[in-house]
Amino acid sequence: MIDRTLLITGVIEGFYGPPWSWSDRRAVARHLGEHGMTHYVWAPKDEPRHRSRWAEPHDVADLAGFEALVDDGHATLGYGISPVDLEVADPTQLGALWAKVVSAVERGAGLVVLCLDDMAVRDRLGEDHAGLVRWLHDRLDGRTALAVVPTHYAGTAGSRYLDAFVAGVPAEIAIGWTGPAVVNDEITAADAQSRAKLVGGRRPLLWDNSHANDGLLADRLLLGPLTGRDPELRRELSGYLVNGARQPRSFCLPLTSTAAWCRGGDPRQAWEREAGGLAVLARACDGGDLLALADQAAAGRSAPGELREFLVEAAQFVAPAEVSREVAPWADQMRLEAAVGLAALDVLEGSGDPTQLLVALMFRWPALPRAEVSVFGPRRSVSLHLTQDESVRFQPSGELFNEDANAVDRLVRAAVATVSGR
Repeated sequence: MIDRTLLITGVIEGFYGPPWSWSDRRAVARHLGEHGMTHYVWAPKDEPRHRSRWAEPHDVADLAGFEALVDDGHATLGYGISPVDLEVADPTQLGALWAKVVSAVERGAGLVVLCLDDMAVRDRLGEDHAGLVRWLHDRLDGRTALAVVPTHYAGTAGSRYLDAFVAGVPAEIAIGWTGPAVVNDEITAADAQSRAKLVGGRRPLLWDNSHANDGLLADRLLLGPLTGRDPELRRELSGYLVNGARQPRSFCLPLTSTAAWCRGGDPRQAWEREAGGLAVLARACDGGDLLALADQAAAGRSAPGELREFLVEAAQFVAPAEVSREVAPWADQMRLEAAVGLAALDVLEGSGDPTQLLVALMFRWPALPRAEVSVFGPRRSVSLHLTQDESVRFQPSGELFNEDANAVDRLVRAAVATVSGR
């Protein structure tokens, strides 16, 4: 029987934006260990010594952080480095890269991830990247495992870059992939099989951006369970790394769900057992089912009791102490929007003086869309449904913009129409 065990499961801190603190990394690693996941990978895009100034030696704090995480024993330390603009023929640059990798391996890193993603494509880049992977593989000589994220990391289409890259990379090295797109609503076993055909039959190492909220997604806080991942997908992967969110402590909630999926369990059930005091905020940040309830209430098709009960709870929400600072912008916005939603429901139900209620809404509702964070569904937001084509260029693979899908907006508009007689 073919062994289909996921050899690597865990988190890659691979997002753009302020990196996690070492205290937060150790907390996430502890959560990984408690839920049966194997690896934490250090690869923060905006940490200069990872990417923009990759050749600089690590400082004392970095090296101590690596050692402390290893000594904790909760998860295997993975070390990611992204040598942008490295010249493969330059021995000085190669020496700097090797020194960086060795400094992490000597502190206990059990996995090295060569991050070649998000690099400018040029002629012979695939060959050069393959040569770099072979060089590093030979230098490591089995001291630790090696994986690589190529520049062509998304989609199920081939490219000259990918062909040249795969032809030169040893078969035992896992090759990273984000799925059919950069961010995916769903990933199937068939998707992974298609990718495997492009990379010499190797099962992909999935870098899943399911809960990442960096860059254009920074207005969102994704706390819900892992969804849209085919249970059969596990059998087609060599490993699974979920990209971290910018809020590490609250990210542990969806991470519990991800861990359950990796074990073959039910991700939603695991999430529900863990959610506790964050369940209300998670539901508001997702917003999808609330929009349906708002539409039903606005159309008078159902009693708004469930929606009112939720809005009351949301308006009174107090975040758990351990994550209160992280989630504060979204919690504050949720309370504001919930109060406006309740006022709109009062109008729809005929509670109180509708004109006075409407005046109150005039002063409170217009400010809500100006917030820097998003709750109760999108007003105007971006989805990174982007794939890479045969030239390794990014192309849309689905809807890129979400507009006018906010539950509170729907309630307010219905309340205005009711008072106006329309």
